Amino acid sequence: MSSLNFILWWGELPLQAALLYVLVRKRSFRTFPWFFAYTLFAVAGGVSRFLVRNHHSAYFGVYWSTQAVSSLLGIAVMYEVFRSVFRNFSRLWWFPPIFPLTAVLCLALTISRNLSVPTGLQGGAIAWIVGTELGLRLLQVAMFALLVTMVLLFGLRWRQQAFGICAGYGLHATVALLTTTKFYEFGTKFKFLWGLVSIITYSIAVLIWLWYFSVPVKTEPARAEQPPLSAQEMGRYKEMVRRARRP
Repeated sequence: MSSLNFILWWGELPLQAALLYVLVRKRSFRTFPWFFAYTLFAVAGGVSRFLVRNHHSAYFGVYWSTQAVSSLLGIAVMYEVFRSVFRNFSRLWWFPPIFPLTAVLCLALTISRNLSVPTGLQGGAIAWIVGTELGLRLLQVAMFALLVTMVLLFGLRWRQQAFGICAGYGLHATVALLTTTKFYEFGTKFKFLWGLVSIITYSIAVLIWLWYFSVPVKTEPARAEQPPLSAQEMGRYKEMVRRARRP
């Protein structure tokens, strides 16, 4: 393997390790425990794949097993982001079912996709792992589009860490969704390009996460500290109360 290929294939591992360090240093595991678990597993999985990179059969098993677990953790992260950003909408009866309904829709699309035998894929387990990843990409793109829409409509702050998580996933998922679909259709003939594009876009996503969790979060001042009335209005209100109490 050339130096360029080595950097392309394994360059994301030190980036993930740096992200894990930032999450621990900022104690972000308290705010986003599932994203912390996802990052921790990504580092552990990357180290495992690196150790067995010269053993084809072992690498094959480690790669696809870690991909399966990462997909499940990715769904948990999306739900965590959904609850963090839209917690103020939880009282609306129609809003909480949005995420599970979206997840069920993506799952239904994945199942319908897997009913047809994919070309070039060896083994049904791999087909289902790729299909699950395809469903996860659909969910991530849908969540990113929903979040951008809510930011534009309700003026939510784009500097939130939850938005950074979703933005990284959205960028990676948008590109990876296309390549994953091609890999699902053409099988191993598209494997190298599929993996290369996924690695590059995922590395960019990790850089986005690093930036969002490294810079200070701008918090808005609490509204409770701001008086709802001006000083003049408060004086007039008190005068009206005193007059009302007079016999």
